[in-house]
Amino acid sequence: MSKIVPNICKSKKVLQCDTCGKVFKWKSDLNRHLKVHTDERPHLCKTCGKRFRYKSALEKHFRVHTGEKMYSCKLCEKSFTLSTNLKVHERTHTGERPFSCKTCGRSFNQRSTLQGHERTHTGERHFSCKTCEKSCSARQNLQVYERTHTSERPFSCQTCGRSFNQRSTLQDHERTHTGEKAFSCQTCGKSFTRGCRLKVQMRSHKGEESYPCTTCGERFVIKSLLTKHLMTHTEQN
Repeated sequence: MSKIVPNICKSKKVLQCDTCGKVFKWKSDLNRHLKVHTDERPHLCKTCGKRFRYKSALEKHFRVHTGEKMYSCKLCEKSFTLSTNLKVHERTHTGERPFSCKTCGRSFNQRSTLQGHERTHTGERHFSCKTCEKSCSARQNLQVYERTHTSERPFSCQTCGRSFNQRSTLQDHERTHTGEKAFSCQTCGKSFTRGCRLKVQMRSHKGEESYPCTTCGERFVIKSLLTKHLMTHTEQN
């Protein structure tokens, strides 16, 4: 699977992967990389049976079972089991959206959200529901949709016991108890408990009205306002 090839400076030797051509300085790094091609997952979680390629990935996963949260946000002191989740959360305070769609220019704070969005342009739908065969462009969207068949609500509020089918919906709900307003508008400084309300506020600054009435052409910032407006046409008819 590997061979010795000279590197650019010609004074040292490097190890190269025969499958993809990627080069490594150390044999241990090459061996670690080779698992990507073989799909070898030698590290087993004894709690849930899930397997991992790397021991470090298993150690991070195990925090899900222990509830250990090592990474804390300095702005709101919210804690996370993974450093990557903390980085994503911190962007809700800064408004940073480093991942941009090359097709329409829209930007996102997570790469996975961008990848799901890009499929709306291509029409690609990789993930199908086994119950009704409906397809979704993102795995997490399919998981949420499948709960409409099972009525499963795995995310519970520890304060009032109310349950939800999405973690993000639970997080929004929990802020009604804490009063935390994690989403801030960089234009006017106004803060909101939910990201969707921040988006509406940002549209109002831009003059962006995303929801057109197909009957009269009038446009609205909020979808609920469009729904109320459509009812006026129904009443008139």
